[in-house]
Amino acid sequence: MEMKTFGSNDVLVTEEVVKTTPEKWMQKASMNESRYANTTAVLNGKIYAITGHNEKNKCLSTVEEYNAETNEWMQKANMNEGREWCTTAEVLNGKIYAIGGQSGSNILSTAEEYDPETNKWTEKASMNEGRRLHTTEVLNGKIYAIAGLNSKLLSTVEEYDPETNKWTQKASMNETRNSHTTEVLNGKIYAIGGMNAGGRLSTVEEYDPETNKWTPKASMNEGRRNHTTEVLNGKIYAIGGENAGGILSTVEEYDPKTNKWIQKVSMNEGREYHTTEVLNGKIYAIGGDNAGGILSTVEEYDPKTNKWTQKVSMNEGREYHTTEVLNGNIYAIGGYSNGKSISTVEEYTPSINNISNIVINKTYMDMVVGNSDTLIATTTPANVGITWSSSDDSVATVDQNGKVTAIKEGQATITATIADGSNLSASCTVNVTKEIDPTKPTEPVNIVNIAHAKGDNTNDTNGQVSIIFNGVPVTKLSVVKTANVKSVVVGDTFTYTIVVTNTGSETATTVVINDSAPNHIDFTVGGVTTTQGKVDPNSTPSNIIVNVGDIPPSGTVTITIPATVVL
Repeated sequence: MEMKTFGSNDVLVTEEVVKTTPEKWMQKASMNESRYANTTAVLNGKIYAITGHNEKNKCLSTVEEYNAETNEWMQKANMNEGREWCTTAEVLNGKIYAIGGQSGSNILSTAEEYDPETNKWTEKASMNEGRRLHTTEVLNGKIYAIAGLNSKLLSTVEEYDPETNKWTQKASMNETRNSHTTEVLNGKIYAIGGMNAGGRLSTVEEYDPETNKWTPKASMNEGRRNHTTEVLNGKIYAIGGENAGGILSTVEEYDPKTNKWIQKVSMNEGREYHTTEVLNGKIYAIGGDNAGGILSTVEEYDPKTNKWTQKVSMNEGREYHTTEVLNGNIYAIGGYSNGKSISTVEEYTPSINNISNIVINKTYMDMVVGNSDTLIATTTPANVGITWSSSDDSVATVDQNGKVTAIKEGQATITATIADGSNLSASCTVNVTKEIDPTKPTEPVNIVNIAHAKGDNTNDTNGQVSIIFNGVPVTKLSVVKTANVKSVVVGDTFTYTIVVTNTGSETATTVVINDSAPNHIDFTVGGVTTTQGKVDPNSTPSNIIVNVGDIPPSGTVTITIPATVVL
């Protein structure tokens, strides 16, 4: 069952079942030229295929944009230089960044920024050193370029700030690595596996941007490179790859809470140079190669059952390809097959399956004895029969139109079940009292919390965060504001981080964060990020307003505010 919380008395609960029907990969329009060792990015509902290598052994600077609605690839502006084995990162300002890589025998330190509105690539500040077989990650509005190699093996890490167009050297990892993977989870970056002069790595490191430290974490059960990793349900999965023992089918799961790797069921076959994607709560392993050659096979992993299921194969095998998820579909793009680079594209649609679900508009309801209220259930497909029932008719009854009547004090569960044999259901808990508790307002009230920033010379008593939210007195918001510096001088830039957590038992609705700048501090409005909601257009360098929306119990929202010290 999937639950989505929208408000204390306005909650959608969804349960769905998949009735499997035959699946297929559909051939889509090919790119204008073949490419492998390229990268792809999704932005504004389009897929961008960027750089790579073609069948003429040429390093590409070309870029193409795919429109899924028209099934067309359109040539876009070329980059300023050809590159392969580079990385791309989509950041919050709606731009695409191509970073490092290789052009011929040259290892690149250069970076370029693509603006889809102007269709232009702009050269940005170069990294402090060239790197290939590296990774990049986006965290707190910054881009991190991690390890890789040039004329030597690298453990170095650099941080790019789009606001200042500067790369800053950060703490190096504890060991060099390339052909590794990185993932962002819980505000930290994890570097996983890869290789160095000592061979394939099983080691894992965690980077905390607040402390600028890399911490060794529990190692995997075996070393691996050319593998993939995915984040799902708060865990990291390491999938396939290669080590001295050969090409791997093994899979491991890392839990940051316990700092342990657990061996999960292996794939049906080993694979490296493959891709993986997360879709509908499952992990898909796509293509790659093993001792049997280049693979067209696809497998689906369900973490609930710890099983890999063979899915329909692609129309052709491919390695060194890319995949992207767009509009609920998986796209396999380009790659290498039959001794040459390819331009073909295929689309996989899991939603080709028949999905039935039921949604009910409330999950909790307070009622007074003698009163009635009506629940509304929606089904997919529409117009499916529904059966309503109560767990305790002596407390609350429900008719077959969803009308609930409170009978006596107590609690009952009202359930709507799809009458198609699937037994899918959605429920609402009804709490019945004799009269409304006068200590608990029936209308929302405004509550204000105050927090002060930590850090010397970065804030004073005027630098407070007022947290305004609607709710009842049992709702509590914890707010912590920190700065990533202890002392500053005029001209310095730094970042405030505001973390708001609902520690109460009710949903805080329509939350608005209002932060006024301290003396001699200007906020950078365009650089503000939030994990939920939107920055209000009325925000100014002296006052940031974030319309967060609803925060359910135990929910957390993180806001980062870049700032500059001024006279």
